[in-house]
Amino acid sequence: MQHPVINQQLCAQLKPLHLANPQPLTEVEQQYSAFYGIDFDTENPEINHNMGYFDSIHYRVACHYYWKDSNQGTAFVVHGYYDHVGLYGNLIKFLLDQHLNVVCFDLPGHGLSSGNRACIADFTDYVTALKQCINIATNSTPNPWFLLGQSTGGAVIADYLLTEKFTPNNCPFSKVVLFAPLIRPKNWGMIELAHRFLGSLLSNVKRSFAPNSHDEAFLHFVKHQDPLQPSHSSVKWLGALREWIKRIEHMPSSSLSPIIIQGKDDQTVDWQYNIPVLQKLFSNPTVFYLPSAKHHLVNESSSIRTEYFDYLKDILFTTSHTERFG
Repeated sequence: MQHPVINQQLCAQLKPLHLANPQPLTEVEQQYSAFYGIDFDTENPEINHNMGYFDSIHYRVACHYYWKDSNQGTAFVVHGYYDHVGLYGNLIKFLLDQHLNVVCFDLPGHGLSSGNRACIADFTDYVTALKQCINIATNSTPNPWFLLGQSTGGAVIADYLLTEKFTPNNCPFSKVVLFAPLIRPKNWGMIELAHRFLGSLLSNVKRSFAPNSHDEAFLHFVKHQDPLQPSHSSVKWLGALREWIKRIEHMPSSSLSPIIIQGKDDQTVDWQYNIPVLQKLFSNPTVFYLPSAKHHLVNESSSIRTEYFDYLKDILFTTSHTERFG
């Protein structure tokens, strides 16, 4: 779908991001924010919104910063495959309501960031973008810090934490939350077999839009109205995922204990396989199960979001959190 504002002109006019000296949004950026309903600065005069780009490897990465002068820390958000910041208004608003500033960026190949659509040669490119975002935010955003990721975003965060070899004593994040984190997708055996035989013959395949949420309005918007949605799946991305899975599963374990929020009706990732892998990679992670939730937890139904948002309210600012297994 074409859109008069959300196009190459918007991407080209993004300014370099300066968190220490944020600039007001341009008219085009305001229209983009209004279209996706992430213009929280127009609803609340205490909220400020800045967007721009930072460089990561050969990518120009689009990034947003929401802040209040009165705050209780900063949350970093990493979205999932096919997604972009514009779709994460539910989570951004929740975090702002908890008096947290919010930093969120479009992964390379997604949203307003550069790169081939929904494609990556190596998952480390995603991790590098996250590291660069965090480096830019250092000394410019208030503590404590929180790190949250959905699906592929959760995979990127897990990789980052393991690669950096953080311990509870030196991890810069007070809490880490992984929503339906990716290790293997559902039916990975068949997907991997198809990639082995067809990967050299195809560059992409037409995308199917899975019913990964109970929110019908969200599903309709993504399929029919979102101009930033990729129309195809990248075969190269699957190859990068295949190599990443082999690497992540053999990384040294961490003493960190992230919070995992997982729906039991998730038909996108193989959560029955993924949760035990993450329990081996991390030290006794908390797992909060949602019995009826599908995959896209950030855009699940209002009742499901309320359930896990209420849980997060209870544990984000505590020094410890208890496990819940459902």
